[in-house]
Amino acid sequence: MSKACSLFSGSSGNSIYVGCGDNQILVDIGVSARRCEQKLRQVGADPAEIKGIFVTHEHADHAAGVRVFAARYHIPVFAHPAVLEQMARQGNLNEKVDARPFAEVGDFMDLQVLPFALSHDSVACQGYKFTMPDGRRIAVCTDTGYITSAAKAAVPGTDLVFLESNHEPSMVRAGSYPYPLQQRILSDTGHLSNTDCAAFAGELLRSGTTRFVLSHLSRENNMPSLAYQTTVAALTALGAPPETTACRWLHRSRKAGAWCYDPHNRSDSGQAKRKISSRGLRRILKAAVRLFQGAGGGITGEPLPGRSVSGRDPTGAEAGGRQHIGKNS
Repeated sequence: MSKACSLFSGSSGNSIYVGCGDNQILVDIGVSARRCEQKLRQVGADPAEIKGIFVTHEHADHAAGVRVFAARYHIPVFAHPAVLEQMARQGNLNEKVDARPFAEVGDFMDLQVLPFALSHDSVACQGYKFTMPDGRRIAVCTDTGYITSAAKAAVPGTDLVFLESNHEPSMVRAGSYPYPLQQRILSDTGHLSNTDCAAFAGELLRSGTTRFVLSHLSRENNMPSLAYQTTVAALTALGAPPETTACRWLHRSRKAGAWCYDPHNRSDSGQAKRKISSRGLRRILKAAVRLFQGAGGGITGEPLPGRSVSGRDPTGAEAGGRQHIGKNS
């Protein structure tokens, strides 16, 4: 039974839990190891059962707690080779950590892991698609200035996607950030806007993706209502009005404040989740984007016509041949 929880999300720190049976991993730890441990316990996961950490890139809000957590539980850390090198220079890795370069499709325990290139102002940045032992597919696509062709190839058809909806461009331009920082956020190596997020969500809906977790919302340059309305508008424009779209909650842990996905419609504590009618689409998305630390909403429906998000690929190789990265000893 696959589960996925957004433990932390935003510029103050990011971490995502993905698990199925003994196959339990984290994507990023951008908070202290202690805070990550506390959050894992609150959503019903044992930190000692985490088998590996997959890092998207080296920025502190994604990597600050990796070294301590990995050393404490003797688990491997996977990332692009350039990211591992930069993390070591920053002090987020040392000789006590089993750091393993990872930049092409491979197996870890019973998971198939596909990294895909994103466009961000880091030495390298990659998202991940996990094919779980039960056949569920979960993708993480955040920290990218635009939707790369690698993301367009990897993410469609997933059951659940953590998708960045970082900012509203007009708020960035009118805000208090210095001009160079504004340009960085809005650039091809910055963060994904509400509009680009919504357009790609529509494309994913057409492909059969059924659940979306809007992620990495900016506190200064976004509003939950804007992110929500932009996504809803894109989906309804594709012919998926709330009245005809079947919906399901992602379970929110009251203790943890995290959004968790369980395909068997049960929460981490074993309590049955509430199913709602198709008319609940707008309420789900509104509740989803209201949270800054991991937000979620679920959408299912028949494939519908969509539109692509344009952009050129960042420099560097995309996912190539398959590799086997083994079980953690």
